[in-house]
Amino acid sequence: MNFRSNVKLNDELRRMRFEYVGSEKKVYTEKERLKRIINYVAAKGSIQSSRCMGLNVCSRYVALKDLNTLVRSGQLVRHGNKASTIYLSQ
Repeated sequence: MNFRSNVKLNDELRRMRFEYVGSEKKVYTEKERLKRIINYVAAKGSIQSSRCMGLNVCSRYVALKDLNTLVRSGQLVRHGNKASTIYLSQ
């Protein structure tokens, strides 16, 4: 099935002006990100890097950097490797 609009609708669509309305994403400091990760792990029991990215609205690089910081400080323990890595509280 094909949709064919009428001439009037086509003319109206051509004259429309669209405007980008960007969403402002929250930028967390490193201290805030680490605290949010610790709180999440305390509530849920574990976290993965992909969840950390969503939680802190950050890139994979930043998420892994934060998780590795918490592992080095002894607050989290890493289990698994590569894509199946999960982080648990100590």
